[in-house]
Amino acid sequence: MKVERIEVFLRSEKLVREFWMSLAPIPGAMEIIVRLTTDDGVVGIAQCHGMPQEPVAEILTKAMPAIVIGRDPFDYERIWDEMFTLCHYPGWKTKGWSRASIMTAIAGIDIALWDLMGKATGKSVAKLLGSYRDELPAYATGGYYEDGKDIAGLVDEVGVYVDEDGYDAVKLKVGREVGEDLRRVEAVRNAYPEIDIMLDANQGWDVPTAIAAAKGLELMDIRWYEEPVHWYDQVEGLRRIVENTTLPVASGEQEMTRHMCRDMIERSGVRIMQFDATKAGGITEWRKVAAHAEMHDVMMAPHHDPQIHIHCVAGVRNGLILESFPNPDRDPAWQDMYVGVEPIVNSRMTVPQGPGLGYDLNWELVERICSRHAGEPV
Repeated sequence: MKVERIEVFLRSEKLVREFWMSLAPIPGAMEIIVRLTTDDGVVGIAQCHGMPQEPVAEILTKAMPAIVIGRDPFDYERIWDEMFTLCHYPGWKTKGWSRASIMTAIAGIDIALWDLMGKATGKSVAKLLGSYRDELPAYATGGYYEDGKDIAGLVDEVGVYVDEDGYDAVKLKVGREVGEDLRRVEAVRNAYPEIDIMLDANQGWDVPTAIAAAKGLELMDIRWYEEPVHWYDQVEGLRRIVENTTLPVASGEQEMTRHMCRDMIERSGVRIMQFDATKAGGITEWRKVAAHAEMHDVMMAPHHDPQIHIHCVAGVRNGLILESFPNPDRDPAWQDMYVGVEPIVNSRMTVPQGPGLGYDLNWELVERICSRHAGEPV
């Protein structure tokens, strides 16, 4: 089995309304789809996420073929190292690429290679990774800032996730004005005293403000406190938060490599690592982050894409929980793009038993709404 072809499809469309995090809106329904086909006709698929999308597509279609075409998917470690050397080559700057774009492209190739390996062996990716558990809890992410949505509207939204969708854990957005955020969280806690509540500031506060917010939030039985401080203070700043609150601190979705995660795990005191395999490095890098986290009693709760991350989290001892976006206005891809994905029922998702990732894409829809990218290797 040798990789014969790389195909890339980009989905980029506006959402029906704006969903704001602390500092920025969700940019839209964004998917980079990678399809690898082997010489014996086996197809491996992946989704990866990076912006802007065009440089990622260019790396996938121009730089990666020279590394990946003709290779055995089971040589994934060697392939990964060769792809990673692109980050060291100074010429990428002249092409308008970035290290972040290269790491996203690596993620797309790597995840598709794992899908191929699973299909070649007839085993799920979770089974290849260790198959530590057969079912995982999942939580609903919502509570975005939206024009016209007040605190009552926020409580009603959470009610849909809990009473209609069956979730027993919900993550809300914070990171703006502390007093108002405390009132928002308190209203949800009072309405739903039995559920787990996680909070995500999306790097919206400086350290003193994040500590002040944490002091108020400690009274509300919060499961974790995510990305409380600005992007430039993700190690020492997090350490100061950890030293000044009883809340478990979560972070890591923005990190690009196991080396960055190593520093966060060893020096910040973070208790939940949220490294995203679809954003940087793929499954190969994710499992190395998970191994280092396990040695420091840090749990893995990756950002986004439960249809992919379920295999990662199920395959390690320190896997914790999956993130999902049940609101179809926020994540239309979950409703229209996937075929055969295990549903989330009563806040639980069963680990797929089929080969590879265990699902396919609606290729008719992909061909219709996505742009296809191809190019000559450079």
